[in-house]
Amino acid sequence: TKVLDTWVALDACQEQAKSKLSIVEGVEAAAQRRRIRWRGRWGRGVTSDSHGPDSSNLVLAAEENSGRQNVIRERVQYSCQTAISDPSSRHNIGEPTGRIPVNAEEASEMDTDVPLVELGEEMENGGVGTNGSADWWIGTRARSPVIGLGHLHNGKDWMAIDFDVSRQETSFHIPLHRMLALLIHKCMDMGSADFDKESDGGERTGRSHKWALGQAFFTQIFPIDYWPTSFSSILMEHPLRLQVFCAQVRAGMWRRNGFSVLSLCDYYHSVRWCDDSLDLDLFLLQCCGVMLPPEEFMERIQSRFGLADYFSLFLLRPNEYEPALAQEMLALVIRIVSERGLCGFSAVKALRRELIRRLAIRDSTHSELIRSLPPRLSDDKHLQEILDDVAIYCNPSGMQQGKYSIRKECWKELDLYHPRWIPMELQSAEDRYMRACEASAMIQQLPQWQRPYAPLLSINVIATSARVLDILRSVFFHAAFSENISESRAPEGVLFTALHLLALGLDICSLILDKQDKT
Repeated sequence: TKVLDTWVALDACQEQAKSKLSIVEGVEAAAQRRRIRWRGRWGRGVTSDSHGPDSSNLVLAAEENSGRQNVIRERVQYSCQTAISDPSSRHNIGEPTGRIPVNAEEASEMDTDVPLVELGEEMENGGVGTNGSADWWIGTRARSPVIGLGHLHNGKDWMAIDFDVSRQETSFHIPLHRMLALLIHKCMDMGSADFDKESDGGERTGRSHKWALGQAFFTQIFPIDYWPTSFSSILMEHPLRLQVFCAQVRAGMWRRNGFSVLSLCDYYHSVRWCDDSLDLDLFLLQCCGVMLPPEEFMERIQSRFGLADYFSLFLLRPNEYEPALAQEMLALVIRIVSERGLCGFSAVKALRRELIRRLAIRDSTHSELIRSLPPRLSDDKHLQEILDDVAIYCNPSGMQQGKYSIRKECWKELDLYHPRWIPMELQSAEDRYMRACEASAMIQQLPQWQRPYAPLLSINVIATSARVLDILRSVFFHAAFSENISESRAPEGVLFTALHLLALGLDICSLILDKQDKT
């Protein structure tokens, strides 16, 4: 309430300074300016009378003003104490249990936005309520409910978490998640040979064998208390929120925040930080995709992108951001299924892919190529050998430095779903591909299934799940039946990305059928 006292005093001082009144007259004028009745969310703009000010009511206004200040202080103290100390407010997310007694009639007597507060709602977005609008005057931040091991033993297989990336806080700094991802990667890398022996014929024996391999590995990594589905549903949250946030930035949803937000996404995708951020986040999402049922996994991704109702069969016009978000979501699914940077590629193969990606953007000098490599690959002993295999060196002439240019036969290895693509560089690579191959990269360079480490073999079920098939059916429906495809829910970018996801699913099915025929 100290903040409230300061605010009322400043209001009175402003009235005194403007009209050169005494302190008492300033308090009365401030009360009259607020027109007797305190405004709230439901009472904003509502006054006690529709006529001019009456000087005979100034004393009454000051008395009522003082009385209502005391009422507000009591309610603020009660709200903060209840939200912080009431143990019933700490329970599973998404299960409200009670309500602080602030109704519309009471709120209309207050001069601030006081929302109805559900004790079970998330407090981490700052302050009482769902939008944190009362933070600045309450002066006390309610504690966030902590998700602990007890939530994993509540008998639920799936933890429902209500979160909106565009309205709630998202952090790029998640070191514990990345440390866990790094440890899983090291364990998977060290035991890859043993798992490969066990998985021989795994493509032939079907989906159950692959799932059993992944379950066996993660059961050894995690204690039995952390194996339930609810733990994985919590583990995937923060890495997924980062992918959604970057997608929103690319869609233009944060352009009013200036260049600071764009710089954060650029740093996140930069080559110097990818080893410790983007690559580990994507790898952790792949692990969660193996531990979780594919339908629930895809449902969570749709929900975080805010597209739970977008892929329907209603011919409605989307808003300006939804098509871009839909394209980014489909691209993320393709990356989760097909990316092998930390779960399948050898150092030589990863280095070759990085060099082709850089040379596809533009011809580069030797020093520029070294700077474009991730730290884990920049000192590889096979660098010069691979560079000579994928590029042609053009001797310097005049003031021009000698540069490497990509060989024509290496264009077919271009990966359009490399995790670090930014729109400008991807567009440059596609334009150069068109000039070199006289064909569109979007048509020729389809994503392909490549064998990951054995514990992640069952990641392929995501691309062939019922949820993904429903999404693809919706995209093709809108592309076929919308009068103007540019204004439909399946513009050209969304349609091509959906076709690439379909091609990836068909590639997975064809490989499985071929190996079954050979046996």
